[in-house]
Amino acid sequence: MSPNDLLSLIGVAGVFVATVFIMFKALSVRKVLVDAPYRTRALWTAIGASSVVLLIIAGNVSSVEPTTVVGILAGATIWGLVFLALYGWIYSNVNVAIGADFFNRDVLFWKRGLRVIAPVLIIFGYVVDNIPYGPGSIPVYLGNILVDISTWLFYIIIAYSAAILVITYRRIADRRIKRYTLLVALSMLSLFVLLLVSFSGVLLIIASIAWIYFMYSTADSLTIKTRNLATA
Repeated sequence: MSPNDLLSLIGVAGVFVATVFIMFKALSVRKVLVDAPYRTRALWTAIGASSVVLLIIAGNVSSVEPTTVVGILAGATIWGLVFLALYGWIYSNVNVAIGADFFNRDVLFWKRGLRVIAPVLIIFGYVVDNIPYGPGSIPVYLGNILVDISTWLFYIIIAYSAAILVITYRRIADRRIKRYTLLVALSMLSLFVLLLVSFSGVLLIIASIAWIYFMYSTADSLTIKTRNLATA
């Protein structure tokens, strides 16, 4: 195993363990919150974190060629959960951010069609990643092209959603939701970078640290902060 492969393995393992902890943190925060909007954001933070955990599991399952019906169905199911969790996290946060704007202004054509196009592209990516390639089916070279297209569409959706949140958060009056929205945007951007540099051990470590920090801060931003007042 090369040093780069070792660093990549450490980065992926670190993301997996830390993201499971972030899921626990978000669900723990949700238990103590009273207001429904904040409880919902905490739940979607946990779901967003779960999408990365499932993505790591799906990637490892895909590396082993499924030879049975059970293996094929297991791989397809895990990838389906990845796409559902990730899109749900993106869709929910973008809609809440736009809705928190007093004037309910559209951002980057989200309301004018792109919120419908985004799930179509995600479904396309899911189908492309799970259809068989080879003799008697789609040629392997064509399959590789389709997978590359779906992968870049996946990246674009994440970056596009993060851009919407960066633009929208400045218009939000609720301070807690405003900070939460900014941290979600930074989490999405760090995920975008993390996926792009997954081939590089050192860059993967750096991107992993950014993802963990911003996702943990996202969950923590929903907690109610109190001051310890000195007693007389």
